[in-house]
Amino acid sequence: MSLAVREYKEALRISPGDDKLKARIVVLERKLTQLKNKGGPGAKIQIPLLRFVSFHNLSIRYWDRGQAQLAIKECENAVKILNQSHLPLKGIVNMLDRMVSTHNQFKHREAKMLETESKKNMSPQNRISLTYKIGVLYFDKRMIGKAGEWLKKAEKLIRERSNIAVFTKDAEACSILNEDYIGIRDDLTYLKGMETRFCSEASCERGERGDGLMLSQQAPLPSVLSKDTILTEAGLRDSIAPQLLPEFVGRFEDDDGSSGGWWYELLSRKDIDWQV
Repeated sequence: MSLAVREYKEALRISPGDDKLKARIVVLERKLTQLKNKGGPGAKIQIPLLRFVSFHNLSIRYWDRGQAQLAIKECENAVKILNQSHLPLKGIVNMLDRMVSTHNQFKHREAKMLETESKKNMSPQNRISLTYKIGVLYFDKRMIGKAGEWLKKAEKLIRERSNIAVFTKDAEACSILNEDYIGIRDDLTYLKGMETRFCSEASCERGERGDGLMLSQQAPLPSVLSKDTILTEAGLRDSIAPQLLPEFVGRFEDDDGSSGGWWYELLSRKDIDWQV
């Protein structure tokens, strides 16, 4: 039984009521049976890329959780699969290069800030400021889930300080903290839009959320959706087909879109089997 079938069955064990997983397993097992039954001299051979999908998506999931080294390792695995199959590498190599360069650019500052944050002898206001700055650092790295985690932590600290300011009737502190709170809520709203655009599989239905950043429910936020929110033209529209996360480098503002052609070329090829 293939690795993909085992992974889906393990996921089904965790979520036994997921009908989509059940349907995918049925399709995969049928496909494996067909592959075993054919294979004669004239059989048409397709390139199996389900493992590439797994490595590609897992790499981005690790990145969004702040685990850069694991993300880079999984991306290298994805590169190997395309290279072994003699498929175009431009987009996935761009992704790997961006991960490595971003990790190297920020790793020392990140380590220093986290070390400072772990110290207990810090004033409440300085802790709020540092927590927010760490969230901004992860946003600069486009680690969307990790950025949300730290911004929500800063939001919680502000609420706690606000309660104290209200109790002590410190009007100036209340005003400053309220401005900080509004700013962080705006940041979380923006992150929600990025999550919808970049952390959901390209073939998901319009408006479906990814499984990354979960905004706190204490203050409802407006939905951030537009026609450009999800890559609906990527080609993999069948809900049974493997679902690729949107192209990684697109989440960076300086992306010139040069690797976009590779992305659509790969998805539109007829000699690739995305289910095996």
